[in-house]
Amino acid sequence: MFLNRCRYNVLRQKKSGNWLPGVWRNLAVSIEGNDATVVTDRKWCRFIIRQLLTNAIKYSPTGTSLTFRTNVTEQENVFLDLIDEGPGIQPHDLPRIFDKGFTGGNGRIHNASTGLGLYLAQTVAAKIGITLQVHSIQPQGTTMRMTFTDSNAFETVRRGQADNIPL
Repeated sequence: MFLNRCRYNVLRQKKSGNWLPGVWRNLAVSIEGNDATVVTDRKWCRFIIRQLLTNAIKYSPTGTSLTFRTNVTEQENVFLDLIDEGPGIQPHDLPRIFDKGFTGGNGRIHNASTGLGLYLAQTVAAKIGITLQVHSIQPQGTTMRMTFTDSNAFETVRRGQADNIPL
């Protein structure tokens, strides 16, 4: 899956307002880094990106920017960072943001959080070999990182080597 194509498709759906009306807030969007190819489940990868992007848009003030950045390590792991300029996540909330039902201080203020989005994104990511990490500094914003490893269970199944997947 080409990450730039996936990012473009998600952004195009966001801008069209088809599934997140009223939330697009005149945010500048930039894409940095080199194009990278990863092997993953397209549908569920898009689900994860949509969730991360929905949160970034929801909590970013009007007129700020969102940045998608890709990076490939020497070990051929691919990072996809979504960087926003929102209020950031409070340090005491960071360890719990992927917990089922957890709503941090910003979610309670916006009254628009169920505490399920990041939990579901993390659950799906783990199933398809993607690692989610968060780095946040208040009030500078949040970076959500998706790490695609070189070998993952999805790729093993695709190549017909399902017996090698650790359970």
